[in-house]
Amino acid sequence: DVAVYYENPGNDRPYCVKVDTANDIFVAAEMTVWDASANADVSSFQVIKFSGVDGSVLWIHDAGLASNRGMAINLVLDETGNCYATGFMKATADTSAQDPNEPILSHQVTVKYAPDGTVLWTNIHPAFLSIGIGGGITLNDYQDALYTSGFIVEMQPDSSVIVGTIILKMDAATGAEQWATIIET
Repeated sequence: DVAVYYENPGNDRPYCVKVDTANDIFVAAEMTVWDASANADVSSFQVIKFSGVDGSVLWIHDAGLASNRGMAINLVLDETGNCYATGFMKATADTSAQDPNEPILSHQVTVKYAPDGTVLWTNIHPAFLSIGIGGGITLNDYQDALYTSGFIVEMQPDSSVIVGTIILKMDAATGAEQWATIIET
């Protein structure tokens, strides 16, 4: 048994752990640090790969610190060692003009990482004034299509609001969105 303590300057909140065919460990997380200049916590969409042999950190990918909010919630691995993570990131870093009574807009985000941690593609689900939070993720049996699911609140151009579950299908090789469907609740 190996106990590994991973240290960073803030607080980690791991949400998902998966093991690949080489027994390396992948963690989808939110890393939160205090930003004194903003007088607030800022967090990032974080994916970490650990060695299955000794628990050492092989790579870390943080995204979203500049936007003050992000979270990797779930991930899936393919047969070649690529990692696909989904979650959300705040839509913009500039909150100076935002009405404090309005929600902070975020987008459902999915990122594909190569086995060495290189970002191969990023899919940000486009929407008009939305809050999107990805949660579920899976590959089909042929590993050529990726499906994600999440929660969405979407303001339409006509000012109507859609609240529900969103399901996205993406090309696993390119990240291109093939379709999206919303099941209203």
